[in-house]
Amino acid sequence: LVSVRAGDKVPCDGVVFEGKSTIDESSLTGESKPVSKSPGMRVSGGTINAGNTQLIVKTTATSNNSAVARLIRLIEDAQLNRGDTEMLVDSFAKIYTPIVVLAALGMCTIPWAFGTEVGKTWAKNGLITIVSRRRKPLFVELCALFRALSLYSIMF
Repeated sequence: LVSVRAGDKVPCDGVVFEGKSTIDESSLTGESKPVSKSPGMRVSGGTINAGNTQLIVKTTATSNNSAVARLIRLIEDAQLNRGDTEMLVDSFAKIYTPIVVLAALGMCTIPWAFGTEVGKTWAKNGLITIVSRRRKPLFVELCALFRALSLYSIMF
């Protein structure tokens, strides 16, 4: 049995043995409203006793088998098992992004060697190119490219 005072985190998954309080489960579920818990109801490790009373919790799982641990394992597995499209986009971005950044920096810096007026003009043009790209920001073009790549991978 574990005692969870008001404001404390529940240390591991369990069942409320004694007491009645509200538990903030937003760290697991995203639900912003605390949930009322009373004896016999399940609580998850990592949640917070948001009420004013103490809960006595009978643990049902170790920290390695808790809901938080399972959630972390699922996220890690999802990150390891990336799709073909995601890997293709990443490999493209590794080449495309540095080229665009270097070109923009070159546009903004190199012309200063040819004089102040030339430098001001090209710095302005370089910044406009980076930000607007002819009324279409660079990230909008990248989003369109990624969407096209994902549609391509779905069709073939």
